[in-house]
Amino acid sequence: MPNKNDPRVAEIAKLQARLADNSSDPGVHTALGNVLKRVGRFAESVDHHLQALHFSPDSAALRSNLAATYLEWGRLRPAIKEFRRALAIAPQDADLNYNLGSALFAARDFEGAAIALSMAMKLAPTNPRILTNLGSTLKELGKHDAAVVAFERALANAPDFAEAGWNLSLELLTNGEYQRGWSLYHWRKKIPEIPRYHIDLPLWDGQAAPGATLIIHAEQGLGDTFQFLRYALAVRGRVGRMVLYCQQPLTTLLNSGTMMSGDVVGSSAPPPKADLQLPLLDLPALLSPFDNLGDHVPYITADDRLREQWRGRLREVGGDGIKVGLCWQGNPEYRDDHRRSLPLSAFGPLLSLPGVTGVSLQKGDGAQQLRRTDAPAGIVDFDQLLDEQNGAFMDTAALLTEIDLLVTSDTSTAHLAGAMGVETMLLLAELPDWRWGLDGDACHFYPSMQLFRRQPGEVDWGGVIGRVVDTLRRQRRID
Repeated sequence: MPNKNDPRVAEIAKLQARLADNSSDPGVHTALGNVLKRVGRFAESVDHHLQALHFSPDSAALRSNLAATYLEWGRLRPAIKEFRRALAIAPQDADLNYNLGSALFAARDFEGAAIALSMAMKLAPTNPRILTNLGSTLKELGKHDAAVVAFERALANAPDFAEAGWNLSLELLTNGEYQRGWSLYHWRKKIPEIPRYHIDLPLWDGQAAPGATLIIHAEQGLGDTFQFLRYALAVRGRVGRMVLYCQQPLTTLLNSGTMMSGDVVGSSAPPPKADLQLPLLDLPALLSPFDNLGDHVPYITADDRLREQWRGRLREVGGDGIKVGLCWQGNPEYRDDHRRSLPLSAFGPLLSLPGVTGVSLQKGDGAQQLRRTDAPAGIVDFDQLLDEQNGAFMDTAALLTEIDLLVTSDTSTAHLAGAMGVETMLLLAELPDWRWGLDGDACHFYPSMQLFRRQPGEVDWGGVIGRVVDTLRRQRRID
């Protein structure tokens, strides 16, 4: 809510005073509804937009205002209904078709969104936002080549439109067009929602600088740092000193378990003095990104003392059977977490295999599912011991070396296991994150990882887990 000094408060009071003199003015109701929407007072905003429509029921613009308020409020069904009513009045309005497409996309009606956005594109064929949203919709429908064309057209019509460039880079990477995809990956720097550090030093151009100190700074999620650390390690010989400036939780593990010992600085401290800087994810475009990636694995190791401790703990549980590590939940704040995370209960068929003991590596969000009534039996939970005393991921890394394999959704732990060369079965949604590609069961980044993908039409994770069970039976000769 705005404070009393917010100019919108005064604007609301002024419009309310005008309505006191003339309550039948649809323009004032509309203006007040729009201001109330901007301050998050959605119910009041809807009320005023409805009153405006009472006095001018045939106005497509007024009905669109009502629909837009519902959409921003998260009320998708009435938003779609009102956009359709507005379009019945003004079917050739490109903005209305675009807004309907956006609402249908939010409701995950991608077929409907594609129809609406295609109509919007016909009416405004050079509009970059329409083209970009159409590209995103085509991607959801599995029409990846058409999505690339839409993003390319958007960027051609608006060369500075970062959202188009960013989406194009991701779609190219998803399609395996790595060289071009990485060349466009710089567009992420113009997307405000993508977290990264800002260090006021000259950018390193990849040339040898033997007397210089280079700061490579991490960006985006913990998994990204695990995945792209290999590139930072590859450039250490090109400069006098290289420092990795990264997310604070990773400092203990990366200082002790990589060749970066002593040269990893967490983000709770200011960046050290240096001569040059480069974001970590600029490195693939700079270093021929996909040449013999598997040759660099493993590049993270676990602490020997902790390995011994966890080896002893595992001997005490599950007998001589197979110890299968389990992770099921990623960061729920990630916008596509609904795709990648699965319920713990989905692992039931896996844990029913003879001789299989599940070992939870889940920390934080998702761990509470272990205490639900539908949680499968046969899971060992080390929650109170795991990464509590020794630093984030320190015990996880040690435990990963002592289990027989990891079965996980797309989490930072999956990337850590891959970087360590731990046998991993990765569970992927039908449309996974770009780095896993669109098909195949081998992982270009991590040779020790098998990919198990949800297939079109599968409404839950049962089919994926079934394929994991069949593979485990075959590979481990489980009856």
